[in-house]
Amino acid sequence: MNSARTTDLARQPGSLPAWAPWAMAGIVLITILAYLPALNAGWIWDDNDYVTENELLRDFDGLLRIWIPYETPQYYPMVFTTFWVEYRLWELNPAGYHAVNVLLHGMNAILLWIVLVRLRVPGALAIALVFALHPIMVESVAWVSERKNVLSLFFYLSAALAYLHFDRLRFLTTTHDSSGGPRRRSSRGRSPWGWYAAALGLFLLALFSKTVTCSLPAALILVMIWQRHPITWQRLLPLAPFFVVGFLLAMNTAAIEREWVGAEGADFDHSFLERTLIATRGLVFYPGKMLWPEPLTFIYPRWEIDASNPLQYLPLVIFLAAGLACLEALRRGYRGPFVALSLYAGTVFPALGYFNVYPHLFSFVADHFVYHASIGFIAFVVGGLAYLLPRPRVWIALGVIVLPGLFALTWRQTLIYENSETLWRDTVAKNPGGWMPRHNLAQSILRRAEVARQEGRQERMQELARAAKTHLRVALENRPQYHNSHRSLAEVYRLLGEMDAALESMDRAVELLPEWPAFHWERGRLLEFMNRPEEAISSYRTASEIAPAAPRFRRDLARTLINVGRLQDGARELRRYVEQHPDDLGSLLTLANVSAEIGDEAAADRLYRHVHDALPPGPERMPVLVRLIRLYSQAQDPAVRDRQAALALAEYLVEQFGGQDPGSLLILASVHADAGRHETAIEIAEQAAEIARSHGMTQELAQIEAQIEQFRAEP
Repeated sequence: MNSARTTDLARQPGSLPAWAPWAMAGIVLITILAYLPALNAGWIWDDNDYVTENELLRDFDGLLRIWIPYETPQYYPMVFTTFWVEYRLWELNPAGYHAVNVLLHGMNAILLWIVLVRLRVPGALAIALVFALHPIMVESVAWVSERKNVLSLFFYLSAALAYLHFDRLRFLTTTHDSSGGPRRRSSRGRSPWGWYAAALGLFLLALFSKTVTCSLPAALILVMIWQRHPITWQRLLPLAPFFVVGFLLAMNTAAIEREWVGAEGADFDHSFLERTLIATRGLVFYPGKMLWPEPLTFIYPRWEIDASNPLQYLPLVIFLAAGLACLEALRRGYRGPFVALSLYAGTVFPALGYFNVYPHLFSFVADHFVYHASIGFIAFVVGGLAYLLPRPRVWIALGVIVLPGLFALTWRQTLIYENSETLWRDTVAKNPGGWMPRHNLAQSILRRAEVARQEGRQERMQELARAAKTHLRVALENRPQYHNSHRSLAEVYRLLGEMDAALESMDRAVELLPEWPAFHWERGRLLEFMNRPEEAISSYRTASEIAPAAPRFRRDLARTLINVGRLQDGARELRRYVEQHPDDLGSLLTLANVSAEIGDEAAADRLYRHVHDALPPGPERMPVLVRLIRLYSQAQDPAVRDRQAALALAEYLVEQFGGQDPGSLLILASVHADAGRHETAIEIAEQAAEIARSHGMTQELAQIEAQIEQFRAEP
């Protein structure tokens, strides 16, 4: 190996300047200022599944289940672990979750700067500042569910730093002789393998946050090319475990996207050529948005793929030309373009269309797809300019022009994440033909319509329902087979009182997705509103058969069966429900009442006592106590009937009200009457009547007087 190459290999990594702490503080501060509107933002799309309606965040058992595949919408357990911790700190206050995202983004910019300085990349600080302030990052930072991006990049860059330290220490312990063979030299007692273990551990945490970080080992090889390190098997072998675990977890994510999230079907049935056209157009699309970030849209229009159209091959031509230019530059000794653009293309590759990802159902591109990959392209542009224009005055001038502009664009873009409806109105304005934005805007409007209904503002409710209907009609014109839009249209018609139209829309939703239990359940609710309980029972039963573990389906099935008088069937379904949900005291009490009514008095006794003991002392116990008194006093089963216990409980009930409650006195009188002590019963009932009369309780008085007449008529 010649001396020049040896000198290049032995080159020390770059070091941070003395003013680095001030620069780091400045990066975090400017990031926070640019994202201040996000701290007041609320919850948007998917945040319900990830946080607000995620029951796994509520208890310790959930922390364990988070790490089990298919327990969460996607298998990113580190993300859900952070949400679990935050739920302990600020429950469902969105400000805390947004603040963590913003701080992670600021930390990522700092880590990026450190990595770039270590690699002696020109314009390292400028690259980090552009990354921190570029508005294409807003979707990843201001959207709570995209904690996946900001958290995974934090671990990705940390792992990269650890591995670079490992590789450097390992290189210091090995040099090469004149024949190219390895030759050991002293490392002053320092072992690099601790850094290797740290790098691998951090890489796993990155993968458990988002598997797009599986590109790290390939990125580290690009770094070796940048540093002109020899690409030998000895140097590559430590990366083998990184490739293996990255591949396995990436394949797991791909399987979940297909089987669980729904990234399969006719919408994903593309040929390899069509996928190549999608991928190359995406590769060209993102640099365009980074160079001119206007407009940025939460959901971009989904372009049509036509392999017979020659114009659709233009991005492929651009990609091939750029690739050949990079290879030629590399051949001439200019490594930067090849390394930077390869990093960009390789990192964004999983989202380009060769693998099915659910968002491709409605758009082939998304800003959050390029959060990690943007580093490569920003480094290509800014680093290239720093190499070509090394004068500080030029960079100060560019910074004064570019950075405030990026700051303003980021601030403005962050404002649209104020709430779900604001986001979808902005998206519909920029993508009026998009069916998913129209559907989601209608959903947001429907939530306000439901609030208006609950508040009794009928005219406002109907006005909002009609607005939602307009957006749903547009959504269905563009995608008539979207089942959720039919389901939402059914809700619109229900609010407008058009029940037949509502049922027709709900039937269409069920037809399009018959395996989805919630649609059958909602059809059952609709049929109940229409006073068609037997048909509702059929829908509830179908829902509970498809999803036997879902509580509301079997509970509503049991309730409806009981309401139509099918008590035996209702009790059977309710027993199956409470076996899975023994803490639902309301359902246990209903089952006790039904058990008593169908003659299963032993079960009723057991259930009443269980509910009574489970309730806290106070008024909530009183109705259960009354049921127990009547059961013990009137039971047909001699093993359950216990009039002495009924009398003791009735006297206790009267004492709880100080002997001044006519209702409890009447219950005590009934217990005496059941035991054949009619004179005592009449005497106590007359006391109750006098109290009711003195307090002007006319309805209660009429009931008591009727009961007294009944006591007198009994033998």
